[in-house]
Amino acid sequence: PLRRFRGVLGGDPAAVARGGLTPRGWDGWPCSRRRFGPVDVADRLIAENAAFADLLADPDPSTPVPTCPGWTLDQLTRHVGRGDRWCARIVAERSGEFIDPPGGRPPADRDGRIAWLHEGVTGLIEAVESSGPDTPVWTFTGLRPARWWIRRRLHDTAVHRADAALALRADFEIDPVVAADG
Repeated sequence: PLRRFRGVLGGDPAAVARGGLTPRGWDGWPCSRRRFGPVDVADRLIAENAAFADLLADPDPSTPVPTCPGWTLDQLTRHVGRGDRWCARIVAERSGEFIDPPGGRPPADRDGRIAWLHEGVTGLIEAVESSGPDTPVWTFTGLRPARWWIRRRLHDTAVHRADAALALRADFEIDPVVAADG
């Protein structure tokens, strides 16, 4: 399913490299600040989600997250997973208005939690594919194409992966292209 989606995220990378096309950002407007070719944000979101989930494989869910005062790894996990589901719902319903975020908790077992995180991202990407990446939907900044949410979730997940890494005193590296994009 991702193969169909890649084409709408920025055009032909080879043509961009030759100067034949202007790279387009998440909203379809030409990129003026970004000097790299089109970013496949769907693939990068999946990779960022997997890296976040990898951090959560072994630690105690009650570990405090100092960069999110009052939160634990469990609350951070719920925030990320619910965020993906919320955005998927906005896109799937093609909503032009705010929708209340969903509730719910990830399963208590390790494998269930990891699967729950992955399912949220998959649901968002599938919602964008089925609704159409250019379908206008509600965002924090007004109506934007549905694909906007994938890029937004990529950046949100990257930031929260950094939060988890700091809480666990784990190494943190970010894809330079994602860092420059965000």
